Amino acid sequence: MFVMIIYFLLIVLFLLALKFCGKDSRICYGVFVVFLTFLAFFRAKSVGLDNSIYSMNFKNSTMNPLTWSAYTEFEPGFAWFTAFFKTYISNNYLSYMGTLFLVYMIGVNNIIKRFESKLLCLFFWVLFLFYTQSFNIMRQSFALGVYFLYFPLLIKMEECERKRNKYLIMYLGLVLLTTFYLHRSIIIMAIIPVFIYFKNRKIFNNKKYLLGILLASYVLVFINSLLYKLIPYIIGYFNFLGDRYVGYIVTSSDAEVTISKLSSLMNVIFAMYVVKICPQEKINNYLFQTYVLSIVLSNLLGSFSDLFLRIALNLSFFELFVYSYLWSNIKSRKEMLRFRYFVVLYGLIIFVKAIVKNFGDIVPYVNQLFV
Repeated sequence: MFVMIIYFLLIVLFLLALKFCGKDSRICYGVFVVFLTFLAFFRAKSVGLDNSIYSMNFKNSTMNPLTWSAYTEFEPGFAWFTAFFKTYISNNYLSYMGTLFLVYMIGVNNIIKRFESKLLCLFFWVLFLFYTQSFNIMRQSFALGVYFLYFPLLIKMEECERKRNKYLIMYLGLVLLTTFYLHRSIIIMAIIPVFIYFKNRKIFNNKKYLLGILLASYVLVFINSLLYKLIPYIIGYFNFLGDRYVGYIVTSSDAEVTISKLSSLMNVIFAMYVVKICPQEKINNYLFQTYVLSIVLSNLLGSFSDLFLRIALNLSFFELFVYSYLWSNIKSRKEMLRFRYFVVLYGLIIFVKAIVKNFGDIVPYVNQLFV
């Protein structure tokens, strides 16, 4: 029980800081960034599900490419980084593990600092994503950290219509490089510019359309048995992902790994509530559209394979900015206070579920400096 309290203590400290320091306190933001980095960088090898595989690959990696996939297949860029780190920086696995997080943290900071309510964004990141994403799926988080470094190209694409095509080419080129060299799931980020180029289309401006799409995506969760039956017939189309990812799909279909229908229902209901209360002028914002897409893809793909649920997880990061905006930008004060209550409650349910069910072996938390 004590090791769980350590996780919850951070949430309490965030809530106190938001109340007494404000949602954009630079000092509190800096303190929490340092503290979160300390927690993740110095966590012990026992914290996180993927460490056994990663440590074996790290142990056998040299600058010879033949050693890069001794236990499991990594993308070539990530495999090279692993070998380079071990050969020229440190052969200590815990230092390598911490460095992967450090790249992710630098990327997260690079994107959060460009928006208002920095401390509030950081709080939502911890509430919804930090423990489960930072302590697991390390390669994907590392790739996201790299992606966040060139995310500002999207902001420029939105702000400067005259140079939009130039920024688009640069952005898509970097997405493709990150996809094939670091993590395949990053390819989903290529869809975000669609929301910028076609933001004035009716489907992106009509709340009824968005509500209908969200509701329809939930209905599809219940037909996952049909999707499982289709996998043997379509698996050949996914060979470009590599043997490791094809294995994920086959294993998921055999085990019938599905997104929880109850969790999916909760996500859809809350997303529909967010659509309903969001000011009309923000409905076609690319960050808001990306958030809606993340919920839809979680329902559509989560019932198909755990691999595809990871793709939707990449887009989930943008919910931080949607929630942070609504925190202070709902015209009705009564509705604004209601939203604050609901979003914290929603986040706590997800947070507590991850901790209590020990998602990804993140409990107990152990710090290597105190072992």
